[in-house]
Amino acid sequence: MLWGKSDKIRGGMMANRQAIHLVCDCCGHARAFRDSEEAFHAGWDGPPNFSGYIACDLCPSAFIVLGQTERHEAAHQRWIVGGRPSAF
Repeated sequence: MLWGKSDKIRGGMMANRQAIHLVCDCCGHARAFRDSEEAFHAGWDGPPNFSGYIACDLCPSAFIVLGQTERHEAAHQRWIVGGRPSAF
């Protein structure tokens, strides 16, 4: 059994102890991690710590929760022109 959408997460029931591949629901950025603990420390919102929405380190799910998507969408527009930054 997989958490969430099978095309967004790769890993098993014990994903916190297995390699995991996450795809940000916001920008589509993908990254592989040794385990969910490494993903968490890298700033990703993903299972098992967070469920329902996967967000990379540059797309914090707090923007969605707080309803401030306009500011974040403006950042995405800047990424189209200047490229995705390497740090928040």
